[in-house]
Amino acid sequence: MTPDFDAIVVGAGFAGIRTLYLLRENGFNVRGIERYNGLGGVWHANSYPGARCDSPQPFYQIQDEKLASGWTFSERFPEYSEIREYFKYVDSQWFVSKDFDFETTVVQASFTEDSLWSVSLSDGRRLTARWFIPAVGIASLQSFPEIKGIDQFQGEMFHTGSWPISGVPLKDKRVAIIGTGASGAQMIARIAPEVKSLTVYQRTPVVVIPVSPEPEKGSNPHLSSLTPEGSRAAFERSPKSFSGLDFSFKDPESVAIGSPLRDIQNENLYKQGSLGLIWGNFSDVFANREANEQLYLSWAKSAGAKIRDPIKRSILVPSKLSYPIGVKRACFVDNYYESFNRPNVDVVDIRKEKLTEITKEGIQSGSTHREFDIIVFATGFQSLSAGITKLNITGKNGLRLTDAWKDRISSYLGLSVPGFPNMFYLFGPQGPTVKVNVPTTVECQAQWILSTLKGLRESKIDCCEATPSAAQGWVNRLTQRWNDSLYAKADVWEARSSSNQSEPLWIEGIQKYNEIIRQCRAPEFRGFVKLQPKPAARL
Repeated sequence: MTPDFDAIVVGAGFAGIRTLYLLRENGFNVRGIERYNGLGGVWHANSYPGARCDSPQPFYQIQDEKLASGWTFSERFPEYSEIREYFKYVDSQWFVSKDFDFETTVVQASFTEDSLWSVSLSDGRRLTARWFIPAVGIASLQSFPEIKGIDQFQGEMFHTGSWPISGVPLKDKRVAIIGTGASGAQMIARIAPEVKSLTVYQRTPVVVIPVSPEPEKGSNPHLSSLTPEGSRAAFERSPKSFSGLDFSFKDPESVAIGSPLRDIQNENLYKQGSLGLIWGNFSDVFANREANEQLYLSWAKSAGAKIRDPIKRSILVPSKLSYPIGVKRACFVDNYYESFNRPNVDVVDIRKEKLTEITKEGIQSGSTHREFDIIVFATGFQSLSAGITKLNITGKNGLRLTDAWKDRISSYLGLSVPGFPNMFYLFGPQGPTVKVNVPTTVECQAQWILSTLKGLRESKIDCCEATPSAAQGWVNRLTQRWNDSLYAKADVWEARSSSNQSEPLWIEGIQKYNEIIRQCRAPEFRGFVKLQPKPAARL
């Protein structure tokens, strides 16, 4: 049986666009499926006030030199509107929209006896392909808390992950924000000056680091990298670093734990803003509790000094954090803590004052009822596997992915799953998704998929599948390193499975990951079993 396409790619964010383009340019017949009505993935949906990327340019873009030569970002951390314009520019150069079906979702994807993927779509069509490539990422399905009365509120309710592109009038409104992750922190700092009142419901304190350097005389030295030449140099360095950015960990033996020199360095890194405080620190901060606590106290001294009210300070910057600093992704926002100095901004610690009910007029927490015009859920996304399992995928012998991952997620290279031949996913479970630059991970994985599919095509092999033993070895590696680190001591949302248990993530960085997956490409295909095609099934 001849398939409709060589490959079907699901998702039109960084991963889907890059993979579809690379395959198409190398002679593969590819079709893309996207639920939104345009390119950009999460950036097509992210339009809440204050939304911007927290990885700096020129790294946070598709890592293609020719593409970068015609586009320059205006700032290191552009807002969502500029990122959307960037995706329009990408389409003007690569013409990828013509290869996507927009406002379409995958209802079911099944591996058939003909060694093809049969993909049923929301519009009633059924497409077949040799390879099935989910590129839906880990932040595709919003998470809502289970709160009594959530349906009875008579005001307006929104989730930051689906903010109306037309905007929401907030001036002189009484607003509640539930959650202080990245979207919550960004929105708080942006809307505090314009709303009548803002009440923030916080469960877990977040570590917030300024985006911009503290004011200095002279020009901004970072803007010189926002050029085509700067992009080319960044793309060269990116896969050779731990994070995919211009940060590298320092030798922990160079400065003893507890030394005042570490405090001085931490203070300087904090003043520089952005990711350096976490990703440019000593490597032992993720393995040694004492080193981690010293980093936290240094950060807390700098951040806490921005908050005048001692009660608010104790809630936002407690003397001891409930999780090791850095294992949960820090937020990078200017004027976050300063916003709580405003008389119209308050914070509620829902660990002590439990949020019990949403009423017709507002929110009940503890013995206090507060009235609001607007409630915003900045409560993030479902488990890291939710996006891909939502596709209703069935592999060999009727094995459903939800069943295969019911007890534990198991993959090989964070790209392939035993029992699901010819399926490769990007930026998903057990691949580099934390403490890394998204486009760098995407570039490594998309190039690997291209190399693999080309190798299979040249060898006239139509089917390959990760072996259970290879997957077990991968899981064992992840688990050992995870348990040896401080990551295992925290409830990290990216590490929660659909069954709400903790799953080990890849924490060894981009460079090491890239080295490993390169060893598993054609012609050896290490860790994969290859099946010779039936005569009628050849491409």
